[in-house]
Amino acid sequence: MNFENLEQIAHRSVNLETLIPKFDATVLAMLITKDEKTQSDVLMMKVEMTDGKQLTQKLKGIHIAELLDVNLKNMGITSMDQIVDHKFKFEKTTFRIGFPRWLPTKKVK
Repeated sequence: MNFENLEQIAHRSVNLETLIPKFDATVLAMLITKDEKTQSDVLMMKVEMTDGKQLTQKLKGIHIAELLDVNLKNMGITSMDQIVDHKFKFEKTTFRIGFPRWLPTKKVK
């Protein structure tokens, strides 16, 4: 990769401190991987907002068990292929530990 492209990549990323509490976004990718620090499984979710900015979040067990799983079941979603390349309304959620996450709450048509 040519370093001339780094500025373009940085401009597409979202500053979490200024990210609004609710937004619509398309899920670009989801991947289950190992957390480097804890070696536990985590879910990586990359989304693109309607303004073209992108957000990648690491969802740990607490995020999945306390809310993501509930949200997906309420929407009738049972597999990753029902999420990737689909648009959702995301809402900021705070948890008892760690930083807030923006999780899908409703499918957008």
